[in-house]
Amino acid sequence: MITHNFHLAPSSVSLSDEQRVLLEQVSASPGAFSSVRRRAQALLMLDQGLPVGQITAQSSMDRRTIHSLITRHRTGGVKTALLGQRSSLERRQWLALSPMSH
Repeated sequence: MITHNFHLAPSSVSLSDEQRVLLEQVSASPGAFSSVRRRAQALLMLDQGLPVGQITAQSSMDRRTIHSLITRHRTGGVKTALLGQRSSLERRQWLALSPMSH
């Protein structure tokens, strides 16, 4: 059976192995912005199939933020989900210097 991203449940995210490694590194990085760390952790939980309610409890993010994160991931990928549509130059440079972002 072939599955496509557009058939995913509204609260699921599908990550590649490389994206998962990047998100694991970001979520564990003491040098990462706290909001970026939380987004990375939430994306990993979404990839595991955890329900949004459980993610909100574990990540200190509200439902609206989680759903926004899902939308940003689907429309712009992992980098947009982590940094947002209009991220600062500092954040873009920080992620570009990450060993797994290349």
